[in-house]
Amino acid sequence: MKKLFLFFFYFLLTLSLQANTVTHLKIEGAIGPSTSLYLSEGFAYALENNSTLILLSLDTPGGLSSSMREMIQEILNTSIPVVIYVSPKGARAASAGTYLMYASHIAVMAPGTNIGAATPINLIKAPNAQDINVSKTSLQKKVINDSVAYIKSLAQLRDRNISWSIDAVKEGKSLSAVDALKKGVINMIAENEDELIKSLEGKRLTLSKQSLTLSLKNAQHLYYKPDWKNRLLSIITNPSIAYILLMLGIYGIFFELLHPGSIYPGIIGLISGVLALYALNILPFSFAGLLLILIGIILMITEVFVSGFGILDLAGLISFSLGSLLLFDADTLG
Repeated sequence: MKKLFLFFFYFLLTLSLQANTVTHLKIEGAIGPSTSLYLSEGFAYALENNSTLILLSLDTPGGLSSSMREMIQEILNTSIPVVIYVSPKGARAASAGTYLMYASHIAVMAPGTNIGAATPINLIKAPNAQDINVSKTSLQKKVINDSVAYIKSLAQLRDRNISWSIDAVKEGKSLSAVDALKKGVINMIAENEDELIKSLEGKRLTLSKQSLTLSLKNAQHLYYKPDWKNRLLSIITNPSIAYILLMLGIYGIFFELLHPGSIYPGIIGLISGVLALYALNILPFSFAGLLLILIGIILMITEVFVSGFGILDLAGLISFSLGSLLLFDADTLG
């Protein structure tokens, strides 16, 4: 009987600990498909562990709009309150980071950080031969107006400063942490995460039209870190690397068309092009992975019939490996 009592006591204690956990996520660098994947997996991890709060530490210069919108959808549709904390000191929530801050349930900044400069820009911008200083094209105006409407809807949803959010998009304005607090862009300033957790204790917020009071005393803190696959993909999907891959893809295929039979420029261009389309969030990871695996198989079969001195086999293996990396999770690959 005593053992049975101890078992139930341990079971109830475990449930009570799991019922009050805080999941910590951390995003550094440019926003891209790998960042969106990490956030989605982190949110799933928080749900599995019955977290009462998700604390996302953010330091980003911006990134891809498509990946940013995927992340915002995750934030807006989660059943767990999300606190985004721009940290450490010297960090920033620029461009896409500004939209993420506006989407969060509670926006916090460390002293010495900044937010803003949310004007959307094209990764590849063709110069105007007639006049470099001409007014915005119709396409640019559409993108600006769409971005203004988007951040305005987030500001209305979270009851944050609407006029400044519009200025951040249209005029690229930025604010320090102190000014952001004064203007109602963020909810609070915190020196560190410990101070932030103490400040959040007892704070009331609305989630899914229901009032919620945060209770974080004795909360268990869980840290979800990106695995090796996500870290590798974050390098590939960095906008600067994506741009290089895109150029390699274009010039490799172009060179192959000019000099048929060269083979190697075409192979490099094809693999780089598929990776670039994934990195720019144009091609879903499932399609990109299948394409790379298919290219890899074709190259390895071609090596049997065409003497490529092992180069085709090597290129096929690289393509197959990259495709597997996109399709399968890190545990399966490991």
